[in-house]
Amino acid sequence: MMRTMGSKAKAAQIAALAALALSFASPVVAQQADPPAAEKKADSSMGFEATTEVPKDNLPGWPFLYGAYTCIWVLLLGYVIFMWRKQSALTAQIGRVDKRLDELDRAIEALDGKS
Repeated sequence: MMRTMGSKAKAAQIAALAALALSFASPVVAQQADPPAAEKKADSSMGFEATTEVPKDNLPGWPFLYGAYTCIWVLLLGYVIFMWRKQSALTAQIGRVDKRLDELDRAIEALDGKS
């Protein structure tokens, strides 16, 4: 039995894909930071300049954290939608089986009544 997706399911998939695409775009924006301070300073005649400054990371960690949480939430939402659709299909199938069993019970009772 082949079923097509409803408009709500398609909208949910499109929203999930959009959120996933946006989560991957945030690290790219974060990588466009200023060059480190060591590159900005002019080199001395020997090519080495002593410094007491501690170098900072070029890329902050929050975009990766944001991306990881976004991916997990999107996957969780997809799993919940998938299980919801499976549960709905199972409930419908159980209803059909229950209806068929009721029909068979009536048919058996009708046959027993004729004998």
